[in-house]
Amino acid sequence: MPLPGVACRQRSVAWHRFLIVAALVVASDPVGAQPKGLPWRIDSTAVFGLGLNLGLVSACDLGPDGSVFVLDYSNVALLRISPDGRLMWKRGKQGRGRGEFIRPTRLAVAANGEILVYDAATAELSSFSGDGEFQGLIALPLLFHQLDDIVILPSGLVAISGIVRELTNAPTDALRSSIHIFRKQALALDYVRSFGPLPDVHDPAVLRYWGSGFLSSAPNSVLLFARKLPYEVFRFLENGTVVDRITLDDSIATGPDDFIHVTREATTTRFTNSQKDVPVPARLISVGDYDLGGLIRATGRSLDVFHDHDRLISTTMPPGWIMPIGFDRRRSVLWILGAKDKHPALFREHLVFARH
Repeated sequence: MPLPGVACRQRSVAWHRFLIVAALVVASDPVGAQPKGLPWRIDSTAVFGLGLNLGLVSACDLGPDGSVFVLDYSNVALLRISPDGRLMWKRGKQGRGRGEFIRPTRLAVAANGEILVYDAATAELSSFSGDGEFQGLIALPLLFHQLDDIVILPSGLVAISGIVRELTNAPTDALRSSIHIFRKQALALDYVRSFGPLPDVHDPAVLRYWGSGFLSSAPNSVLLFARKLPYEVFRFLENGTVVDRITLDDSIATGPDDFIHVTREATTTRFTNSQKDVPVPARLISVGDYDLGGLIRATGRSLDVFHDHDRLISTTMPPGWIMPIGFDRRRSVLWILGAKDKHPALFREHLVFARH
């Protein structure tokens, strides 16, 4: 974890932010309290994963059959958990061989069950079948200073949010946008287009370590995007058309420039972490007819529910929750990454929706 006044290597500031979040994961336990005003109630809760010895979880996603996929950064492993909470398989170890990782940070699951895992050390995607069989490596057509999220859309297109590196072959739109669309063909990606606003910064260099925002897929081929300040929620079509944009005034007085300081010297540029508590919007997920998001701070987390063109409710995230993973519509189950007895765990929350 970078210390104040110490120059940070690429991505180290962003990982410091994640380590703050991870500390919150193991700091509190669920007490069964339910926020008031939500359009659903939690009918039952089951806790799984305590026997898996999970470490720092860098990403989770929900598969088409309701399975939960967990990327364990500390143990360099990809796990598949069945809808009823059983470990189906575990893959990966430290290394550069087939199905191995160095720094696995992001994952996405396709409708056909294929899993893509991004390794920040190699800037490549590893492809696995739904059964956990390694299928090969995929090179990215663009290189990223900071890759925030990956989503595989129902059409098969791959959407990546992040800050593209300033290389001669990088399209101008890619350098100016947060979201980048690729067409996948076997073990290759072809660049299609970029869109979506970048976070507001005074110094563009800050974006290399701050990132752009988080993505998820919603019904009707809609792409949800939570911008990393100002606090805005977008709904895009895969061609970049804006379906909806919700700008939220949460009296956020700080921004990316307050968290990351850039010092330019004769032969180098130094990035330092100010340690200020700058909020980061959480990844949005679609829950029934609603979208669930919020803000993550070192001092706590908020839970926001969006419906139609507005925010329906803003409240404190239940104790023990840290990151919504996804909603299993068929079973009406919301999966949450959280903590139980100070250990990372998976919560399976069965939801009952209020009748209109």
